[in-house]
Amino acid sequence: MKTWTKLQPNIYSFCVTSIILFFGACNRVEVVTNLNTTNSVTSKLALFCMLTPNDSVYAEVRLLRPIGDKKLQALVISTASITISNLNTGQKVLLAYLGNDNIYGCSQKIFPIVPDNKYAITASLKGLNEVNSSCVVPAKAAVIDKVFYGPPFSDTFFSRRRIELQWQDVSDNGQKYNYFVMSAYDLVQNGQLTHSGSISSSDNILQVGKTFFLNQDATDSNTPHTYYLFTTETNLYQYFKVYQKTQDVLGHSTSDFFGSYQGIIPEFTNIEGGYGIFGAYLKSEKVINFK
Repeated sequence: MKTWTKLQPNIYSFCVTSIILFFGACNRVEVVTNLNTTNSVTSKLALFCMLTPNDSVYAEVRLLRPIGDKKLQALVISTASITISNLNTGQKVLLAYLGNDNIYGCSQKIFPIVPDNKYAITASLKGLNEVNSSCVVPAKAAVIDKVFYGPPFSDTFFSRRRIELQWQDVSDNGQKYNYFVMSAYDLVQNGQLTHSGSISSSDNILQVGKTFFLNQDATDSNTPHTYYLFTTETNLYQYFKVYQKTQDVLGHSTSDFFGSYQGIIPEFTNIEGGYGIFGAYLKSEKVINFK
């Protein structure tokens, strides 16, 4: 994850980037049914942060704004104060502004993200109320342990291949985890090698419990495919499902985290005093060389 304004296999469009049981890891869980877009756009902060041991620590802040206000949509926020604390060890870190897209962060060397540890976050900006939240990093990452796929078959104008992936639930210690899958592969187009990633919602994708079904275009099967399995705590999965529903309603995907707060469907947030998401995930991968 080089930036996290996009939901990609390393999840931020992730994706990224799935959950039913709430377990009190966060201060508040709220479904927002009516966003007030008539008041000042600077009335509340939106904060987005997804923790994982697989990457550096990143957070993004935005200002609540009327939909379609392009001027404030591009407003740069470089003076926010964002602090993350490990509630198990007492360690704290003030995230540094990284110079673009309202992104703040630090490396794992400075502030490690540890499985099964609880973290808290606070963010403030002059003139606004402070926002905060907390979450627990999953204790263990699930792994894809069974892979089934069939030969290519004709599907109207396309050649497709049916794929099935399975894994075991790793929920433990009273915490319920949920899962979603994304993919990445190299594709040769007009003699050029390009990288394709992420699985979008469509009629060709189905996930039931701990089994993932996919009818995938078989013309790109001549290169290895990497399937990323994300083990998530409750809040991140809830946000991911809202993102998917918003994408379905809009008819296209959005690379913007704030795209899930467009007043189209009920929004999900666990940020106290504002909007956004503070969640955590672990990631494993499975590479398939189709034969």
